[in-house]
Formats: sequence, C-alpha cells, structure tokens
Amino acid sequence: SSDYDRVRRQQEVLLGMEHTLLSRNALMDIPGYFVTLRNYVISDLTLEMVVPFLDVAVAVAQSSIQRATFVPPTYGRDWITPDGKMVDLPNYENIHAYLAAILSA
Repeated sequence: SSDYDRVRRQQEVLLGMEHTLLSRNALMDIPGYFVTLRNYVISDLTLEMVVPFLDVAVAVAQSSIQRATFVPPTYGRDWITPDGKMVDLPNYENIHAYLAAILSA
C-alpha cells in the first residue's frame, strides 16, 4: 500500500461522511457535532469558522462534487533529494489544466 492508496481511502471516507451528512440533512446540526466530537477530534477549526459555510454546503449538489488525486506520472514525477529521500515534484501544467477543466464544467 502506498501513500497514494492512503489518499484514495481517505477521500472515500470523506465522501462517505459527506453523503451521510447531506442525505440526513445533518449539516445544520454541525454545532451539535462540535460539542459531541470535541473530545475525540483535534482540529484548529472553530465552530465560528465553520458556521458561515453551512448554507453553501447545504446548497451544493452531491452530483457536482468531484474528487481528484494528483499522482505521478501524470501529475508529478519522482525525485530523489540530495540526502536520498524519495519525493514527488508536481507537474503544475497538468494540475492546472485538470483544475481548469473541472472548474469550467
């Protein structure tokens, strides 16, 4: 399993949470979730930061949500740092083209 597999699995979990929250109209109960989950979740987001976005989140059609994972070789390339670490360098041209395409759709 690679870092990219982990990213894909994390996205699937987030999409599942999004589907559950929107299908149950639970987004408007976000204040209650903050109280319930504050002992289990560490985040620098405050309730005051999230509340202004609830109306926007509720208005988004689930079918319009797209996901993307920018992985090599299309969106980056492997590179070894001088001290021997393997990293990925982004291919900004391909990333920008992809984002332009989905944002204009």
